[in-house]
Amino acid sequence: MPKRAFLALAAALTLATPAEALNVTVQQGSPPYAFGSPPGNILCVLGDSIYAQGYSASNGTAFAVTTNLESPRGPGFWATFLTHGAVISGSEHNYAVPGYTTDNVIATSLPLILADPACSVYLMLNAVYNGLNAGTTAAHEEANMLQIVQELRAKGHPVILQANFVGGLTSTKLQYQLATNYYAKTVLGGLSGVYYFDSTRDSWQQQGATPTALSGYTYDGLHPELLGAYPAYKQLGPILNLLFPPAPEPANGIWNVYDSTNNIHGNLIAANSPLTGTGGTTTGTCVSGNVATGWTILATGGGSQDLSSATCAGSIVTKLGKVFQQIAISGTATGDYHTFVSFYVPVTGMVAGQSYRAACTVEQNAPVTNMGGLSLNLWVFDGTNKVQAGMGEDSYFGGTNLGPEPSYSPDAEIDNGMFETDILVIPPGFTTSSEQLEFNIFFQNASSLTVAETVRIGNCAVWQL
Repeated sequence: MPKRAFLALAAALTLATPAEALNVTVQQGSPPYAFGSPPGNILCVLGDSIYAQGYSASNGTAFAVTTNLESPRGPGFWATFLTHGAVISGSEHNYAVPGYTTDNVIATSLPLILADPACSVYLMLNAVYNGLNAGTTAAHEEANMLQIVQELRAKGHPVILQANFVGGLTSTKLQYQLATNYYAKTVLGGLSGVYYFDSTRDSWQQQGATPTALSGYTYDGLHPELLGAYPAYKQLGPILNLLFPPAPEPANGIWNVYDSTNNIHGNLIAANSPLTGTGGTTTGTCVSGNVATGWTILATGGGSQDLSSATCAGSIVTKLGKVFQQIAISGTATGDYHTFVSFYVPVTGMVAGQSYRAACTVEQNAPVTNMGGLSLNLWVFDGTNKVQAGMGEDSYFGGTNLGPEPSYSPDAEIDNGMFETDILVIPPGFTTSSEQLEFNIFFQNASSLTVAETVRIGNCAVWQL
């Protein structure tokens, strides 16, 4: 292209909004809301088990009436974290199903996601693995992917397409898989309003004729483990930030106190959302230092856990005028089932039959040494059963064998973001005896590990939807 033509095109794209330049409809809420994310910024997800593992839900157990969790193993967590809440997802907008082929997607999942009126942007995996493994051809999968993309684009919203993770297939099936990724990049990625990204270069290494996942990045050679999730999804952030302006963080609303008559969407953390003062409580073997007034830092665990040789030091720090509760962990720790340090505060005013979310800004220093995960949980309890929603990695939800934490800034690229919980739906008739927002820092289930992690939590809010 001649230089003059190139400069003219660049000027035109600069003057247009990203959505206009790319012929996509980006639905925006107006005016922005004080807490969390405005409407019109919902990421809807389509794929197979790779994306489905980003969410989990359970119902009817003796402990939890309802549980919704957005896990860092999936893309929805990173969409929210990396955009500081400009985009949110959630289990109710996840249409990925384990084991699905592209034929299954067209027959079942695609009609459902197209009928979801909340979707503002679609994220889809080049989900050809299961079909190819069952004996389909690259040509069949490519035709299906083209149909799916065209039907999504017909809704007018942008489509983000991720290359399929390369692993588990060999010989001709592997070549088909590589061919479909090339097709997705060169053909589908060239369509108006379609964004393509390929994270395999960050998550895989070539060993002979078969691509092999980097050590610890997956739990089975294909599905991202905590350590491999950030490299798998980090390219989502720049794409989504191109389409959506930065969201107002909860810091803009920490003074926006709930009022049952005039401000029902205000912040329900009545105790001390701005984290002022140092009159909070420390509880547990390793905990010391200062805690924001009205809040508690608790260290706890079950079984043979031992934190007597660990230090969990609290302090109040200010960065660019914003106040954070810092927790610095060091020393040696033995973790067992559900061993963690929790920073929590009571919440008031949540009622049966309503839906709620919570969010906090989170910063983490790199590197992280031998820790087990982070989560933000919002829950209500009636004395017997608990209803809760979360974001992050929590052994309440994910079993007892927590592995290495995904350093949320493993290469110092990202050191802060937003945790925003999935939706907490309180069943009609549920009588609450306590309500709580908690941020948890988990230890690995291992003996005598040298540990190190520094986390800052601030700008927290809980609000009714």
